[in-house]
Amino acid sequence: MATNKNFEVKNGLTIAGTERISSAGVGTFTDLNVTGTTTTIDTANLQVKDKNIVLNYGTGDTSSTANGSGITIQDAVNSSTDATINWVASSGEFDFSHSINVTGDITSSTNLSIGGTTTLTGNAVIGGTINSWDSNFKALQVKNSVLYNNNVNDTFLGANFYFDGSNNKYISTDYAAAYGQQDGTHRFYTAASGTAGNTVSFGNEIFRIANDGKVGIVPDGAGHDFTNAAAAQSLQIGAYNSSGTYVVPTVGLYYSTVPLLISNGYTGSLASGSIGLNNVRSDNGSSSFTTDVNSNYHAVGIDFFSGTGSSSIDFRTESGSSDGVAARIDGNSIVANLKGSGNTQSSTGLIIHGGGPSDQTEGGVGGATNSFVSTMNRQIVLKYQRSGSSYAHAIHSRHNSSGRGGNTIDFYNWEHGTNAVGDLPTKRSFSIHPKAIELVPTTTTERDLFNTSNLAYDGMLLYNSTVKKFQGRIDGVWENITAGDDFPVTTDLYARYTGDSFTNNGNSTPPAWADVSGNGRNISTTSTSTGDGFWDRTSTTWPSLESNTAGSNGADKEFKCVQFDPTEAMALPDDAGIASGDNDNFTFAYVARYLSGTNDLRIMDSKGGNNLFGFWGGGRGLFFDGTWIVGSGTDHATDPFDWVIIVGNHDTLTSKTKDNHSGNFRSIGTTASPAGWNYVSAAYNATGNRYGLNRGNYGVGGSGGEASDFFIAEWCMWDRKLSASEITQVQSFLETKYGI
Repeated sequence: MATNKNFEVKNGLTIAGTERISSAGVGTFTDLNVTGTTTTIDTANLQVKDKNIVLNYGTGDTSSTANGSGITIQDAVNSSTDATINWVASSGEFDFSHSINVTGDITSSTNLSIGGTTTLTGNAVIGGTINSWDSNFKALQVKNSVLYNNNVNDTFLGANFYFDGSNNKYISTDYAAAYGQQDGTHRFYTAASGTAGNTVSFGNEIFRIANDGKVGIVPDGAGHDFTNAAAAQSLQIGAYNSSGTYVVPTVGLYYSTVPLLISNGYTGSLASGSIGLNNVRSDNGSSSFTTDVNSNYHAVGIDFFSGTGSSSIDFRTESGSSDGVAARIDGNSIVANLKGSGNTQSSTGLIIHGGGPSDQTEGGVGGATNSFVSTMNRQIVLKYQRSGSSYAHAIHSRHNSSGRGGNTIDFYNWEHGTNAVGDLPTKRSFSIHPKAIELVPTTTTERDLFNTSNLAYDGMLLYNSTVKKFQGRIDGVWENITAGDDFPVTTDLYARYTGDSFTNNGNSTPPAWADVSGNGRNISTTSTSTGDGFWDRTSTTWPSLESNTAGSNGADKEFKCVQFDPTEAMALPDDAGIASGDNDNFTFAYVARYLSGTNDLRIMDSKGGNNLFGFWGGGRGLFFDGTWIVGSGTDHATDPFDWVIIVGNHDTLTSKTKDNHSGNFRSIGTTASPAGWNYVSAAYNATGNRYGLNRGNYGVGGSGGEASDFFIAEWCMWDRKLSASEITQVQSFLETKYGI
């Protein structure tokens, strides 16, 4: 059997006609030149060692024959359909007869033109880098702008964000925005500026066009409508002038035939605008309504004015054939015509300004300046007008960010004789501070002006700067107001006087010592014909009001007290009110101390007999009724100028200083010989049987010589003999109140 051999042609081989060269092995040609119309290479695999295949080769310029050059795959689709890649010389391009599936990128250094239908199964980017979108989203990204579908038939157009499968993310550091077509609606979203790669928070949508024709601005995400496109309802943009011609910019919201119009205009130096319900305004926002669109309804409106000198907002209402400014807001205030009549501030019912700093108050109060008055900077003015004359009250607030003081609301009253007609008020009446109310001081003369004008009413409250007391109008009389102290035994309490109820009226007028028992036995006269007690003296002075400092003179508390010298005296209420007029049915209690070792004799003395109750000769806790009941041998021996509590009646006499410790009163039980205390006679006369402070047989009004320098904080008397338990209650109360 013959063996196939390779062959080699070294010096050229020319074949003409249709002859073939056939080799079972490998044939090698140094140069092979094939001519003719058709050359057929019948082989399973054609391998070309050279890296370049040249089509339309020839000597010289072969461009004239280049058209149609290419590669043809016979029967690529079927027996009658080939696949080709051909060069089209006229357009300078390759034409592919069928689709191209490219695994890698397609890059064009110039334009890329795609005709017909083009399908992209992935995402596309133009002018940038595609971001890592969720695999279910299909997006076209033009640099930082995006158009995408979220795989649930919703389409979005946005700026500066992409969705990574979990969150929207910023593409670059900037703001982001989105417009979506969702469920047949158009929705608009915005987001604050953020950092590239961080999560975008769009929050609620801000605007919507719904699929039922509603258009909404949505600040809270609730889809609120500002108009409805249903029948007889519409949104219009334009304006009506005074002739009804639709000309200048206006927004009109109509429901049936009643419109809400928003318009603006400009005339000379005045720019204006208005919002009106059921009315058409003139172009320059004049002071009256031009037309009632629907005559069945009155008109209301808001006018805006902006001029070179000032600006304001007017709120107008129509009543009948006229209209007026019900309220006005300008650069400095809010003005309200509470009756709604007139177009100016002359009939003002309410004016509201801004508040002021902490030092703006009535001149001279607390060292503050009078700028509040001079600048007319009232915050709220309540004005009344009658027959051309106006009167006003005012409220003003002061503010201080650096401390509690000065954060205040001041109340001012127009005052006859102080303010002229038409003036704003300058008289501050009271102020509200944090957790405190301040009553502006009123003199007795000012207070009594209420009396002369018959304008003083029960229940009125003031601070009287003349007597330095709070006073209230009770049963037609101005009474001093003192703090309540939960006094324990009030049944048959005949009279009670405290340091807080004492008023010194100077040396020309006797003091006033108010009875706080509620029985009205006030002591304020020198007349000896009264049974409620009276003042007496042998000098030109009266007792004075003083204070005990906490922790001094054997008392832990600070309290008011009254100081007497040996020339000053007071007769206590007489026996006319004692129920049986005998020597048994009464009880006394008081708190007092000596001033010093000079003039330290009797404090509570008697008139009509030799009796003393509590103090004598420097001793404390002593009692004498014609004879010693408790003598000097049993007095409190230490700290002779400390406060002493004295409580006693016919049966029981007690006394205490701080040295006796809490609740430990010195006492003597039922006396061997009854103590009459000079209340045995019911007949009253000026020199008759009664007790007094520095006034008695041996003090002022008597033979003298045993009056004292002393302080007294409280004196009480009951019209009966208190029981032992009641005396204990009174003792405990006085001990606690004064810290003794």
